[in-house]
Amino acid sequence: MINKGKIIKKNLFFFIYQELEFHNFFPTALEIKRKYSDFTIYFVFTNFSKYKEIVKHKFIEKELKKNFKLYVFKGSKNYITQKFFSITNNIKLLLKLMFGKKTLIFFPRLSMLNQDFIVYLCKFFGGKIIYLSPDRFCHSTSLMNREQFKKGIIDNKKKINFFDYFVFFNKDNFIYNYIKNLHNTDSKKIIHIGLPNMYSTWKNLIKKAALQIKKNLIHKHKSYSSIYTIIGGKDGDSQFLKSNKSQHDSLLRIINNLCLNDPKCLILFKGHPRQPMPIYLKKVLEKIKSKKIIQTSVNVDILSLISKRFFFTSPTGVLTHTQNVKKIDFSDYRKKFNKNFFKGYRVLHINSKNSSTSEKLNKLIFDDKFFSDKRNYNKEVDLIKKNYPKIHSLIKEINN
Repeated sequence: MINKGKIIKKNLFFFIYQELEFHNFFPTALEIKRKYSDFTIYFVFTNFSKYKEIVKHKFIEKELKKNFKLYVFKGSKNYITQKFFSITNNIKLLLKLMFGKKTLIFFPRLSMLNQDFIVYLCKFFGGKIIYLSPDRFCHSTSLMNREQFKKGIIDNKKKINFFDYFVFFNKDNFIYNYIKNLHNTDSKKIIHIGLPNMYSTWKNLIKKAALQIKKNLIHKHKSYSSIYTIIGGKDGDSQFLKSNKSQHDSLLRIINNLCLNDPKCLILFKGHPRQPMPIYLKKVLEKIKSKKIIQTSVNVDILSLISKRFFFTSPTGVLTHTQNVKKIDFSDYRKKFNKNFFKGYRVLHINSKNSSTSEKLNKLIFDDKFFSDKRNYNKEVDLIKKNYPKIHSLIKEINN
């Protein structure tokens, strides 16, 4: 039991722009709610369509409304109407900041300093501005160069110092290390709270959700042998792949091999949150007309509990973002990229164009021994150990 001490009542606002940050912020907020009931927690969704996409899963909507207060910003493509909505959206926050308890606002991106009205108003009424990283994947495994990460970082020290705290889930985070090493940055402002998918509240919730999803699948499909999940990238996401057709070809071969090796299985396809229905998927579905292929937007933590394997058509943060599921990387990499880049995170790579792929895939699907070598999971074990949940670190600091 955590010794909470005297907790000063506060309003906590989590700003949500897209699905990525929601699935990290939501477990964090649930854990705070369970351990520190004195806080009033708000979720502010700045994009109505993204909000509707997130809450179409009823268990998410139920937990959101049961535990938190919601603000969903309205929007319009009409310039005048949008201006009106912007004013009304800000008025809602103004009233809460003026007449509510002390406020802490969690922003998922450093560029949120552009939201001058919100941040200065919060500061004026004694609130605090906190950068909460949306990432939990291992940045050291990212194939993107560091300049791409730097685009999301403010180099201006005055603006950096405007933030009261910087909060991170994973120490293997380029932005975490970059800010930590900035001159004149107070190290006390940097808080590490561990992987959100390891919080006990979230783990209990996704177990219940996974059981319900399996129950629904049995009701609809009567029976099945196993569930496999394919994680797809966006169209044209070929910066690291041989061609624009790579994902199409990889997806087609994965599905054909699964249908051949495990004909009674169900195949779930989860696309990128910004492009859930890519063109290459449509083309593959035109060739393979099967009710066993199901498009899904279910959270990857839940999918990892119901899936026998994860397959990947291109490199993605999910390769290290999600733990405790066996992963097969089917990416058709360009020659200059190391195929074993993700080794140690329960990831094995298969050459998608090799003539013996079907035989190798069959072995990987049914025989876990290929993943049992300690070198294939040692980095993941170390990742969990180094980033064990410690939400109390956050509460201790923000309660001052």
